[in-house]
Amino acid sequence: MATRFNQNQEPTADKIAKVFDDMVINAIRLRASDIHIEPHDGDINIRFRVDGILKAHRKLPISVLNNLISRIKILARLDITERRLPQDGRLHFKAGATPYDLRVSTAAMVDGEKTVLRISYTQINKMKLEDAGYTEHNLALYRSLINSPNGLVLHVGPTGSGKTTSLYIAINHLNDQSRNIQTIEDPVEVRLLNVNQAQVNTDIGVTFASLLRAYLRQDCDVVLLGEIRDEETAGLAIQAALTGHLILGTLHANSAIGAISRLIEMDVAPFFVGTALAGVVSQRLVRKLCTNCRQSYTPSARIAKAMGLDMGETIYRARGCNSCGKMGYKGRMVLMEVVKINDTIRDAIHSGMASHDIEKLALDHALVPIFQDGLLKARSGQTSVEEVARVVKGVHLGK
Repeated sequence: MATRFNQNQEPTADKIAKVFDDMVINAIRLRASDIHIEPHDGDINIRFRVDGILKAHRKLPISVLNNLISRIKILARLDITERRLPQDGRLHFKAGATPYDLRVSTAAMVDGEKTVLRISYTQINKMKLEDAGYTEHNLALYRSLINSPNGLVLHVGPTGSGKTTSLYIAINHLNDQSRNIQTIEDPVEVRLLNVNQAQVNTDIGVTFASLLRAYLRQDCDVVLLGEIRDEETAGLAIQAALTGHLILGTLHANSAIGAISRLIEMDVAPFFVGTALAGVVSQRLVRKLCTNCRQSYTPSARIAKAMGLDMGETIYRARGCNSCGKMGYKGRMVLMEVVKINDTIRDAIHSGMASHDIEKLALDHALVPIFQDGLLKARSGQTSVEEVARVVKGVHLGK
């Protein structure tokens, strides 16, 4: 039952603690990735991001805001007297017997401080490559990439596309105690068992580049590089990959082949990109159809043509039931394209071939485009063509 507040009375510490605990427990029950606490027009809007979509949860009176934010700041060891400057921290929360890490971000808005809590589900430690959403074809390619003793393997995609989770799963696969595995993250999302993890702190000059430079003197076998975001880090990552290290990293690029151009734009010579780069994974997250209520149907001729389906083909769509909160979707899955840099593609990079021509070469050498990966998963009933079109092409199909 939701905690009630009297507008004329100062909320007690116990009430504030209860409303916070209830909020987080409800978010975990719904498998939310983020909790948004937003002051607006005399209310506090509490929203949860579930399967990538923000949903309203409840409202609280604005009189509760300062006490609630102070409660969160105390738990996250932040400065409760500072309400003007953004702050970042972390707190631990236990729901029953299960521990969770929550990342905290505060920022001042017109109506007061907004706070976002990101929930880390620590079962990532138990996930295997087979759980990551790869098709058999892509899984075989990816295994060969990360089982290599050296080279640069990149995951690309927009923010919130699951890149870090995919890298954590790769680390799980490699983490057999025979390798020295070290990570550079901003921030550390999940604590990994028996892995040396470090966090960027730009306030004192601890950057991706400075940590990677130090790691090259620490007998590393594998480095997880949270993000390649500048020329210095890109150059060091290439150097490390060329000198016997396996570097797993993320980069903001729209496609697997686009990552090649992105590295060159970061002032890395095409010869070194082609030589060091082992492979690239481009990925997106789509919602999974609720298996309890998904509905088979034959799409219209317009949708079949737009999506490259056979006329009269049976696929599945969202319906909605109590199990999925009437959404028709429950959970998310990854769509991927995996490019392994073979000798033909490497020679094309060395020669400065244009991206669209390299992509044609990749299609001739086992690349399954991310759209086709999505279509395969829609045909098998795991997701819908509407989700694939929305996420991959940015198109809303309608009816």
